[in-house]
Amino acid sequence: MKKNLLIIILCLFSFGVNALKAQETDGNKDVEVIIFNDESAGENLTKKAYSAWVIKTNQVSFILGKQQLIVEKTLNGTFSVLLGAGVTFKNVVNTNILDFIKDDFEGRETTFNAPGEVDYGEEYNSDYAPYSVMGPMFSGSIRLYFDSDSPEGAFLSATISHITFKENVQGVKEVLATTGVPSFTGDTYTESKQNVSFTVRFGNQIVYDRITLESFIGVGVMSQTIKTLDVGRDANYYWRNRIRTQDAYKPQAEFGVRVGVIID
Repeated sequence: MKKNLLIIILCLFSFGVNALKAQETDGNKDVEVIIFNDESAGENLTKKAYSAWVIKTNQVSFILGKQQLIVEKTLNGTFSVLLGAGVTFKNVVNTNILDFIKDDFEGRETTFNAPGEVDYGEEYNSDYAPYSVMGPMFSGSIRLYFDSDSPEGAFLSATISHITFKENVQGVKEVLATTGVPSFTGDTYTESKQNVSFTVRFGNQIVYDRITLESFIGVGVMSQTIKTLDVGRDANYYWRNRIRTQDAYKPQAEFGVRVGVIID
């Protein structure tokens, strides 16, 4: 009798162990499914994606004599902010700032316009050799992503930018004008072209793992201040150097491509 009872107990124990194992197996499957579809886990992944930092730049902008590093910080699925800083310098195509100044302000009034004064003009001799120096550039932007999947997808942004091109030029020696040609052995002066613009941009940013590719077009308005060196003869027949400041407002159209990397 005891032997039969022991066999029955062992059988029940074995059945219970097997049942427990089966329940644990099913439970593991349930747990895996629950974790996979768990809303809090998904929310954490979403928050991680939305807290990304993107560092980007335009790899070919140096051709135009400028290079800027831009940092984008996602605020949530819809919005992000961008801040940029960089420098300007002589461009690759070897066009100096004065050429742009002549194009933008050709025919503007000289500073040598008083009675008896004569403007020497911009027909400088070979001694006059402008050379580019570094200038600052900054930008700030707020961006709206249409698909609420920041930093990926189509976007609309408002951008404010400030950029200054500079070059140093040799002034004339301010002496009595005994000849019709001045001597460019005077002090060095800085000519500059400062652009402050507000643009609205529409574009798209694609994310490849941790690499981003962004393209955009934009329209806006630009306030431009240009300072140039005027050389001329005053009413007392002395050669003089004067800085001419001119302001202008003009529409602006732009496009760009940037490559970046995502940093968590």
